[in-house]
Amino acid sequence: MRHVVVGLFAVLLLTALPWAARACINDREIERSEREFKSLYQQPAAAPTAEPAPPQGQGLPLAFLGGGAVLLLGATLSVLHITRRSDAA
Repeated sequence: MRHVVVGLFAVLLLTALPWAARACINDREIERSEREFKSLYQQPAAAPTAEPAPPQGQGLPLAFLGGGAVLLLGATLSVLHITRRSDAA
């Protein structure tokens, strides 16, 4: 029973930690949004300009998400393997 609780705690801890990283990633978008907001009110109304090209490298956050999922799966399997091995002994 103790191993199950420890395993669940490990899974909860590993799933809670990435949320802080996600908040940091969103900070980049907040700066851009604030800049756009300020530019609308600091300048007189002008003709609309063309949209800037989207930044390159959009696959990087997706790669981090995939890597995190693999690490979470590996940690979960390790805990389950240790739990089953100690229960059999």
